[in-house]
Amino acid sequence: MIRLYARPIVVISGAAAVLLLAAAIGWDYRWQASGRVHVSPRWSIALEQRPIGTPFAEYYYRVQRFSRDGRDTSNLKPVELAPNGGGQTDLCLYRITTPAGRLVLEFVDRMEQSFVDAESFSRVDAVPPGSDRQFVGEFLEASPLTFVPAAPNNRCPHERAA
Repeated sequence: MIRLYARPIVVISGAAAVLLLAAAIGWDYRWQASGRVHVSPRWSIALEQRPIGTPFAEYYYRVQRFSRDGRDTSNLKPVELAPNGGGQTDLCLYRITTPAGRLVLEFVDRMEQSFVDAESFSRVDAVPPGSDRQFVGEFLEASPLTFVPAAPNNRCPHERAA
């Protein structure tokens, strides 16, 4: 009879692999939403996040728009933002008013930047020069997803060229 002796490192590695697999299978892949954030007299938004598919702090983001005058906007498709693949980070929100008077929302983290035109509710590549940029607050990755309005102790703003 042949005796097989497992080295402790093999046993520990195998147990760790089983735990990681169980965590990945049991991970919650549903969209989680923040509360509504008022960004203008007409509109409020809610940020939604969902894990990318690993047990690490990496997320897909999208934003929903709601009318503040009571009109139903639930049929609008959410706007997808740049995913966060760089580990746990907070997402900063800026309100940008273009020289033409259009409202654009800027979402910024340490790695990525996304612009959303609030009127057409679509992504745009950039904002025109001369636009006015105002810090609104930050979304914290705490569970549940939380919005913290602009205050002197915010971890934002992450400086990016608007």
